[in-house]
Amino acid sequence: MNPSLGVSRRLAIVGGLVAFAGQTAGAMVPGDAELLALCDAFRACGQRLSSLNSIPEPPFGTEALQDLEARRDQILDERCTLLGQIADMPARTRKGIAAKAALVQELLPSALEDFGLDVSSEEIRLVLSLARDVAEAN
Repeated sequence: MNPSLGVSRRLAIVGGLVAFAGQTAGAMVPGDAELLALCDAFRACGQRLSSLNSIPEPPFGTEALQDLEARRDQILDERCTLLGQIADMPARTRKGIAAKAALVQELLPSALEDFGLDVSSEEIRLVLSLARDVAEAN
């Protein structure tokens, strides 16, 4: 037997064990890091929107009201974009799945009631994406 083959096999086995240990120790994969960052950005948009909504509205027809509405629209557009990105990204760890599930619990009840949503809405797409993730994880 060639001694270098034995070393190569041992390195391959050790490499496999290290990879397995990393997975079982809850190591984050790059997709989850990005997913969790998107979830954080989505929540930050919500906080900015809440802060903006706490400001008393300027009088109707004023430039100040138009500016406030433009800032509000910009945040809402950003949230919609982020939510679409979250829905398109698979969760690969329990943390990623939990992050999506938390968004579903937070958004879906009021969204269904407020907007009469259908399957093409970002919120419903998020639910379907979560369902796919859960099915693939089990």
